[in-house]
Amino acid sequence: MNFRSLLMTAALVLAGTTQAGTVSLVPSATHLNVGQSLSVDLMFDHLGAPDALGAFDLDVTFNAAVLSITGVAFGAALGVDGIDQFSSTLVSTGRLDIAAVSLLAEADLLAAQTGPFTLATLSFDALQAGLADLHFDLTTPPGLLFSDAFGNVLAATTGAEPDVTVTAAGNRVPEPGSLALATLALGLLGARRRRSAD
Repeated sequence: MNFRSLLMTAALVLAGTTQAGTVSLVPSATHLNVGQSLSVDLMFDHLGAPDALGAFDLDVTFNAAVLSITGVAFGAALGVDGIDQFSSTLVSTGRLDIAAVSLLAEADLLAAQTGPFTLATLSFDALQAGLADLHFDLTTPPGLLFSDAFGNVLAATTGAEPDVTVTAAGNRVPEPGSLALATLALGLLGARRRRSAD
């Protein structure tokens, strides 16, 4: 564990715990071909909690044989990155450690955090066919750490962690709706030819 993670963990644990929220991974697609790009929104929902989110630190794991991380863009819910929000991203094989701390006042944070909001958008390239295996790492410290504007710990649960499948470009199986539509079109063409022949 690096010094930044240790310091943030200690600050959040000492501050106490308040309302709960849910963090989710929301991919732009659940099926893609090798060579295509994938964006995944890291979403936070207060579930009615009155507190503003002031900081977070979490790890997202992924199958490094299937996906390659190409970028992280932080959302504006904690302020402008580098001005009102200080962020950190550490990438290792199959793991992304992402953290941010806001310098905004609670009222400003509450105004920017209406409903579910995006903490960051993660960008990946599909390298080879397989299951992307995107998940939050709850076992390696610090796990999921969230705090309000005053440093009090916000209890958080994980929401959606959908499966993302990467297939080779020529091996994509047609969806049942597409297959039915193609069959109907061929049937109508055949009926039209019979009618023209009569």
